[in-house]
Amino acid sequence: MRLSELTTRRIVLVGAFVLVFGATTVAFAQAASGHLAAIHAPNADVTVVDYEVTDDGLLDVTLRVHNPTVRAIAVPVAQMNAYVDGEQVSDGTTTRLDGVAVGSGATRNVTVPLDLREGGAERLASADAGQVSVEGQLKGKVGSETVYVSLDGAEGGE
Repeated sequence: MRLSELTTRRIVLVGAFVLVFGATTVAFAQAASGHLAAIHAPNADVTVVDYEVTDDGLLDVTLRVHNPTVRAIAVPVAQMNAYVDGEQVSDGTTTRLDGVAVGSGATRNVTVPLDLREGGAERLASADAGQVSVEGQLKGKVGSETVYVSLDGAEGGE
């Protein structure tokens, strides 16, 4: 009977080792893929594709965001300003975005409303598209890591 007890103990011990090893491997792989995605998130493409002055005096800037990483990028904050011939026409740089995320390998359009300074709407209405630029970045999250993604192509088209 002693031999069967040892065999049972060994089986339980080996089973526990395999279980702990497997759980550790899964946890490490998830953490590593999240960290790797956070490292590559600044390579996401963020391009201004359109802008429009709304009836309520805001500037709606439409961005095309492409996420090349293996994890979704949540985008809770946009930090950007609009300019006409180098002069800032937007008021304030931080806009909160609710529930915006771009999935792994996905491309999504995101509209960011910007407050305008006094006279900003008129300046934008009379400007050619080549005179208008938008600069800034998106502050995002990949898992628990904060990432910053700069806007590409500062010019927009109307």
